This record gives sequence, structure tokens and C-alpha cells, in this order.
Amino acid sequence: MLWEAHDAEQDRLLALCMPRVPPQGTMAMERWMEDVRAAARLSHPRLAPAVEIGVFQRLPFVAYARSSGPTVAELLDPRGQVTMDVVRWAAQVLEGLAFAHDAGQAHRDLQLHMVQLNDRGDVQLLGLGVAPEPKLPEHIGPLQSRHALAERDLLAVGLQMYHLLAARPALDEPDLGRAVERLTPFGDATVRLPRELPLPVPEELRAIVSRCLDPYPHQRFRHARTMVRALESWVPSQQSSSRNDLPVQLMDRARRHGALPALPDGAAIATRLMNMERRHVGALAHEVLQDPALCFELLRQANASYVRNTQRPGTGAVVTVRRAIALIGLEGVQRAVQLQRPWPGTLDEAAAQRMMQQLTYTQHSARLAQLLSPGQHDPEVVYIVTMLQQLGSLLLHYHFPDLALQIRVLMAPPPTTSEDEPEVFGMDELSAAQTVLGLEPSALSMHVVKQWGLDDSMLQLTGRLPLDQPVRVTDSDELLRAVASAACEAVHAHTQPSRLYAAAVDRVAQRYGHLLRLDSTKLRAMLRESEAPVVG
Repeated sequence: MLWEAHDAEQDRLLALCMPRVPPQGTMAMERWMEDVRAAARLSHPRLAPAVEIGVFQRLPFVAYARSSGPTVAELLDPRGQVTMDVVRWAAQVLEGLAFAHDAGQAHRDLQLHMVQLNDRGDVQLLGLGVAPEPKLPEHIGPLQSRHALAERDLLAVGLQMYHLLAARPALDEPDLGRAVERLTPFGDATVRLPRELPLPVPEELRAIVSRCLDPYPHQRFRHARTMVRALESWVPSQQSSSRNDLPVQLMDRARRHGALPALPDGAAIATRLMNMERRHVGALAHEVLQDPALCFELLRQANASYVRNTQRPGTGAVVTVRRAIALIGLEGVQRAVQLQRPWPGTLDEAAAQRMMQQLTYTQHSARLAQLLSPGQHDPEVVYIVTMLQQLGSLLLHYHFPDLALQIRVLMAPPPTTSEDEPEVFGMDELSAAQTVLGLEPSALSMHVVKQWGLDDSMLQLTGRLPLDQPVRVTDSDELLRAVASAACEAVHAHTQPSRLYAAAVDRVAQRYGHLLRLDSTKLRAMLRESEAPVVG
């Protein structure tokens, strides 16, 4: 409960926060006082400081200075809330919760009236630790209990965002504590943000709220900082500047751990290469293309300044494995093989499995692009440009597996709860990456490729066509970029659940049909023809 009170002695307004049911007995009261004092010792801009902790007529309370601004509950508007305001408030609440959770504290009964705004419009969270700890299964240990309470807080944040965006409470239950108890795993109710809302909500934000309230608890945000990171692209904050360091971190990790790991049978590929000394360069190139890590390493070596300086001016960047082998020779190929990090590098088993899936998607996309290409371009160039468009995702999966997993979760279509409910696609990769990272994967690949020595024309080809713009091609380079983009989009459609597959493929065929003389039937046939397991 939250009451507004006047402190006559100091002539100030206070917010008095009390548990719904007072602790029963001396020991329970002492434990309550110990808990709220521990919470009050935490100092963070998003946590309102307690000015007094006491008991009055057997009613325990924590008093906070009442800000000059309203609580979020007082701002509820049937016309809906401005999206940016909702996201900013939620992100600031999560910042405070993240700090509290790290210290072993949880709010336990987060309500809209527990969030007050100061005169600058910034959030302060009231009532940390005031509510008694809810009953948890007896077999849960102390650490699991802390995680469970933290995840309960995040579920309440999701319900707050639902209420503000939908202008009505989820499950028609304004008491968020009771609403939490009705959701899995505590109850059997499920919640999804309605399609029709008072004000438009971007699909990226809708996906974040959907993940927060996902009916499967293991799919939800597990940490407040993870959810803050997902919201940062929508909230101008000081933390958002940390995303600018991602390319720098990537280069540092690539120097220490290699750009990408060799495939599981990289040793077998290396042996075959070493036994092909007398064979044609084209056969060597075919073997190298089976392993993206080795392919990229050869391109890096061939475009290194000490090699490029030996070539005639104006010859351009090396963009085929054939030319790379011709420049650096078999010794250069052997050197590239020796530099490979064995599979799976720094990845654990689960991350390695996701990395292998991404490698499979990448090579499938490259093979499909060769089939889609009208024929103006060298098939090997088409293959490599398509892999370069996927390079950013590969780098993320290897060097930042946790971030890559968040992106994949946002891309996954939400499960349907009834047959009558319309099917909803997951977020596209570019939007999901923008949500989690604040930048597209191509920003990472461009940074790396530039370090390798590829020229500006190749850098432009590494970025996929924007999904929110029509496909227009005016020259050969733009056609090559479009072919690679079409292949990447089609393979993503190919990975959709069966209930969404047809519609997803149709969208790609319609988008590129006029350019590539493509229809859905032809695209499905090409997808089947180009599908093959990744070597290894």
C-alpha cells in the first residue's frame, strides 16, 4: 500500500509504503525490519531513498520523500501513452531493479503507483523490499529463490508496459501482483499485447513486451540488464553510448581468438588442401569455400597491404579465393590453415550449436544467391558477397553469443495460443539486432572488412537492402547486393515454422520478383536445390 502523508514537524510531503498484511509476531516483524533496512542501504538514482523506517500502532512503514512529480499510476490515460515515455520509464525502473537484484534484493510487489517521477521526469522506485517474500516451492534454494524473485519483478515490468501501452490492465486486473500470480508458472493465464492499440507501437517494441510476457518462462528476459539493453535503442541514455564500443571489442576479440573458428572437420579440409599442390587453382578455391573461416582468412591475407602493394595500381580489392590463392601461393594457404582456431573456439556446447546453424544458413544463402543471380557476375563473387552479408551475424555468434541469442529470441515468432488467433511473424534480423545492439550486424562486418583492406565498393555490398524500402537497382553493384539480400531473406523465410513458411517465402518472391523474374514456386524449388548440409 502507498499513502501520501504530511510531515508536520518538517513541513514536507512523504510517501508511506506499507505491506498489504503486517508481519505477524515479533520474529516476523524483526525480519521485516531487517529486510527493509538492507534495501534502504542501497543507493542508486532510480531507487527512492528512505527517510524513515518505523512502526506505528503495529503497522510497519517505510517513508520516502514525496517528489514534486506524479506517480506513473496518476498518468494513466485512456488515450494511451507516448511510446517513448513508456520505454524510458520502464528502462529506468529496470536500471534500479538491476542494481537491487545484483545486491540480492527484489521489489516483490511492483505496481504503477510505486513508480514516481521527479521534476525532470526521471523515475524513482518506491517500496523496495517492503512486500513480504511470496511463497516459493520448498525445494528452491537461496540462490534460486533470488533468481525467481528477480524474474517476478521483470514480469511485473512487462505488465506495467502492457497497461500503459494498451490503456487497460492485462487480464483486466489492475493489481499487478495478482496478475503475476495468474501467469505461468504461477497460474495458467497467458497475455499478449493486442494488435489494436490506442497509439501505434513499433513492432520491435511489441516483440520486447511479448518476450517479457512470453507464456514460456524460459523464453522471457532473465535479467534486468538484458531487458535494459533491449530497450536502449529506444531510450536516449548514457548507457547507449556503450554500444559504440562493440566494434572495438570485436576487433580485440578477433585478434585474440581469430575472426571465426574452423569447421569441425577443418583438419580434414586442411589435409586435402595440402595434398592438392599440383591441382588447378579452381579446385583449391572450391575446397576453401567449404569453410567460411578459411575463406575469409585468405581474403584478409590477400588484401593485406604488403600483398596489395605488389600489385599494379587500380587493380582493386581481392574478392575471389581464386585470385587470393594466385597472389599468396600455396605457402599463403598453408599459413592461413595454421592460423585457424579449432572448432568451436571459445564457445560452449549450446552456443556452438547455434553457431553451426548460422554457418548452415550462411552457406545455404550463398548457394541460393548463385542460383538467383541473372548471370552478370562471377559465381564465386556472388557466393562471397552473400557470405559477407552474413559475416556480421557470424561474428556475433562467435564473439558475443549472449547478444546473438537475444537477437534470435526476438526473431522467433511468438507461439499461438488459439487456432483463431492470426499468425504473427517474429522480428526480422536487422530490426532485432537494432533493438539489442543499437546497430545492424553489417556495421560490425563493415568494420572488420575495412580492416582487412577491402575497398569502399565492397563495403557497400556487405550491407543488406533495407526491408522498409522498395527494391531499386541502377547498376551492376546494386544488382549484386540485391541478389545477396534476396538469398539471405529467402533462407530466413525457409527457417520459419511450417505454419508461416508459405507466407514468408511469398513475401520474398513478391519483393524481388520483378528484378529476378521470380515467383513463389520458382523460389521454393531453388531453396530446395540449394539446401545442403554444411561441411562438417
